[in-house]
This record gives sequence, structure tokens and C-alpha cells, in this order.
Amino acid sequence: MAQSQRSYEARIGRFINGNEILQSKLDYTPNNPLIRKGGLTDFIKEVQELNKSVDQTKIPLDDARTQRKPLVFFEKELSNTDCLQHRIDRAAAYIKGESDEKNSSYKSLRAIIRKMRPDYEKKAPELPRGAGKSPMEKSFASAVGHGLTVIEIISGFPNYSPPDPKISVAEMTKIVIEILELNKKVAKLLDPYGTANRLRKEAYDDERGMASRITSIKSYLASFPGGKKHTYYIEFTQAIQGT
Repeated sequence: MAQSQRSYEARIGRFINGNEILQSKLDYTPNNPLIRKGGLTDFIKEVQELNKSVDQTKIPLDDARTQRKPLVFFEKELSNTDCLQHRIDRAAAYIKGESDEKNSSYKSLRAIIRKMRPDYEKKAPELPRGAGKSPMEKSFASAVGHGLTVIEIISGFPNYSPPDPKISVAEMTKIVIEILELNKKVAKLLDPYGTANRLRKEAYDDERGMASRITSIKSYLASFPGGKKHTYYIEFTQAIQGT
């Protein structure tokens, strides 16, 4: 099944189609409150609100991330050469020019550059998107630590006065503080987004969720004459499968 067919939007769309079929059947009268006509209509409204909540919490989070990323990492299409990553590279070049490649400060800066984008284990597949600390968030969090270390190194380098004001101690401090504040903003926005994702996933997949209701509906429809060959069962199954 294609990724789009597995999406939450596609799943609720197919479930709505299946519900419309059930609503049209006068003899569809289960006692199970989870699959009664009224219960299904209310459930669909609940799921649509949860989908909306995920979208609404994702927008400000994406905005904050979009604002933060070019401050930290170089993006070729943006040509953001004043990002922290490139500033550290230029600071290292300046120190190398004022000393040599064996200088301890230069070596320390080069080591930091190599650590700027480490590899992290992938998020556990059972966790919803936005939940917990993603590799990206760890990278941005570590960038602040790297930046603070860089500030300490260049502050201690004798007569540190590079021709580029962007890599001065003052400007390096300024950008690191800006990244730190954006990290705080992203962390604050991650909480409601992660919660919205978790609640939505439960609505789709927990024991009272969409997947369970579909199973119960199909079982009820299979109790009609002809079982799984009954028109109701076939129509509902096709609607849920999107065929």
C-alpha cells in the first residue's frame, strides 16, 4: 500500500465513506455503542478535531524550526554562510593563519566542526512523529554546547581579532544565544505537538480506535445472511480499502 494510502488523512477519508454506507442501511442496528450509527458519527467528528489539532500545533513548530535551521547548519540553496557551522570553520581558519595546524585551539575547533552533525539512532517506529528527542533536536541542542565551547576557545586565543566581524567573540556569543532561545521555543512547541500526535494515534489504533471499530463493524456485517459475501460486508470493505 502506498504511503499516501496509509496516511491519517486517507484513513479517515475511507472511514467516512464506510460510515456513509452504514448510515444508509436501515437494518444496520448493532448494540455495540462503538459501532452504532450515532457513535460512529460522533467518533468521526472527534478524529477530525484531533487531525486539526495536529495540524494547528505543527504549523508554529515548523515555523520555529525553519527560523532556527539556517542559523546553525549551512544549506547550499540558502547560501547562509553566516550560520554557526560556517562561522566556526572561519574562526578555525583564522587561528590556523595566525599560528599553524598544530595549534591546540585550531585542533579543538576542527574537532567541533566534525561533531556538528553526528549520526543518531532512528526514532522507535511505534512512537508518533514529534514525540521525544529526535536526532534533529539532539543536533540543535548540541550545537549550543559546541558554540559555547567555541566562544571559550576564541576568547582565550591571544589577540583574537579576525577581519570578519561575524566571527568575533561578541557576534559568536550573539548567534549562540539566538539559537538557544529558538531551541527553547521549539522545545515548548514540541510538547503540544507530541501530545496531539499521541492522542490522534490512540484514536486510530488503540482498543477503542478506528482500526478496532472497523474490525467490529466487519464482524457485525458478517453476521448478515451470506456472511462475508453479503452486499453490506462487501460494500463496507471496499470503502475502507479505498477500492
